[in-house]
Amino acid sequence: MPKDTRITVRLSHQLAASLEATCKITGLDISTVCRACLEAYVEHVKAHGEIRLPLAIAAKRDLVKTTMPKTTMPKAASVSVRYSTPRARSRLSPTVKEE
Repeated sequence: MPKDTRITVRLSHQLAASLEATCKITGLDISTVCRACLEAYVEHVKAHGEIRLPLAIAAKRDLVKTTMPKTTMPKAASVSVRYSTPRARSRLSPTVKEE
């Protein structure tokens, strides 16, 4: 899609304000952020054929590389990743035994 094709997206005032605030933090403009998010969405659907909503963004440092053997994986890389489905989240939640 050329960069000059325009689409209109309606946002709540709160989301628009949050988007502007985060863009100031990152130094990226709103168009660049929206374009990058949509490109990532499209590429994921092309590769996997589906996606679950709501989406979640994970920092690269929080992702665990699955190609590394467990014996050589550094301790810092074993960070749990949050999933967007409630079912997956419930499996990651610690269980507390009531006494």
